[in-house]
Amino acid sequence: MTTTVLRRRRLGETSPVRQRVMGIVFLVLAVLIYLLFIRTTTGDLLTTFVMTPGGITQGVAPDWILPAQTTLYILAVVSAVLGGVQLARGFGRYTNWILGIVALFFVFGFIVWAAAGQSLNLGGMLSNAVLRAVPITLGALSGLLCERSGIINIAIEGMMLMGAMLGALVGSVTGSMWIGLLAAIAGGVLMAWVLAVLSIKYKINQIISGTVINIFATGFTSYISAKFLQTYQHLNNGPIVEVLVSLQEFGRNVRSETGGEDIDDRAGDNLVDLVFNGKNRQYPGHQNAAGNGCQQANPHAAGHTAHQGAQHGAHQHHAFNGNVDDARALA
Repeated sequence: MTTTVLRRRRLGETSPVRQRVMGIVFLVLAVLIYLLFIRTTTGDLLTTFVMTPGGITQGVAPDWILPAQTTLYILAVVSAVLGGVQLARGFGRYTNWILGIVALFFVFGFIVWAAAGQSLNLGGMLSNAVLRAVPITLGALSGLLCERSGIINIAIEGMMLMGAMLGALVGSVTGSMWIGLLAAIAGGVLMAWVLAVLSIKYKINQIISGTVINIFATGFTSYISAKFLQTYQHLNNGPIVEVLVSLQEFGRNVRSETGGEDIDDRAGDNLVDLVFNGKNRQYPGHQNAAGNGCQQANPHAAGHTAHQGAQHGAHQHHAFNGNVDDARALA
C-alpha cells in the first residue's frame, strides 16, 4: 500500500511572459513621455496648477507651480526605472498597481506638457470629474449587482435614460419631487422587466436584448424630448426649484449667523442663477487663471477689474432676489 503525499505549492502570480510584457509597456510609456512631451518643451516654461475650484474665496489653496521640463524628466526616468525593475525581477502581485502608477505618470505628464507656460485649474477639473462620474459610478454599481446575480445587463444606460425622462416629466406635471422619483424608479423597473421577459421567457441572448433596450430607450426619450419637453417648457420644469430655493435660504441663514457671506450661500446663488439666467455668478475678487496673470502684469488694471467685479456682483445680487421671489411663487 502506497501513501501519496500532497504538497501545496504556491504558484507565481505573474507569469514570466506577462512580466516581460509589463516591463516593455513601462519602458514604452517612458519613451513616449520623452518623445512627445520633453522634446517639445523648453526648460524655462512653468506649469501653474490652480488648486482652488472657481467661485471659492474661503479656504483657498495655494497654486502649484512646477517646472515643466524638469517634471517631465522626473516622470520619464521613474517610469523607465520601474520598467527596468519589472524586466529584471518583477513586482509580483503589485504589478497592476505599478501599471496604474506608470499610466498616471503618463497622463500627468500630458497635463503638464499641455499647460506649460500657462495655468490650469486642476482643482476645478478634479471637482468636475468627480461630479460627472456620479451617474457612471451608479451605473457601474448596478452592473456589479447584476453580475453577482448572474445577469449580463448592458441595458443599464437605457434604464437610466427612461428613468430620468419619466422622473422629469412626471415631477413637472405633478409638481412633486417624490412622485417624480417614484416614476423614475418605475421606469427603470419597467425596462428591467422587459429584459427579464426577453431573456428568461423567450431565451433571447442577454447581450442582444440589452442592446435592443438601449436603442429603444435612446430613440423613445429623444422623440419625447424633441416633440414635447422642448416645445412645452412646463413639462420640463420639475420641482427642483424648491430644492434650489431651500439651499439658498439655508445659505442666508448661515450668513446671518456668521455675520458674512458664506460659501453655501454662494453655492445656492450659483445654482439658481444657472437655472434662471443660464450662467454662473462671478463674485467680487474671483478671477480665472488667465485673469490672474494679466493682473500681475498690470496692477492698475487689476484694481479696475476688481472694482468692476464688485459692481457686477452687486447688480447680480439684486437680480437674483427677484428670481428667488419668482421661484418661490412658482413653488
